[in-house]
Amino acid sequence: MAIGDYIDVRTVKAGARLKLADDSVVEVTQNPEDGYWVLGRYLTSPAEPAREGKEEMIFWSDIVGQI
Repeated sequence: MAIGDYIDVRTVKAGARLKLADDSVVEVTQNPEDGYWVLGRYLTSPAEPAREGKEEMIFWSDIVGQI
């Protein structure tokens, strides 16, 4: 899926890279397949560089695309 396409977070697999609304890029490490959350490790975070390398739960509405 390209950036801007709808993302069904239930189908996102571990290893997928996602672009977030704040221009961060995360790599999915786990997906509980609940349709709301994925666990992702920040690869880049321009607004908060301290997040890079850390894992956080990512809410579906923060995801703008898959890259």
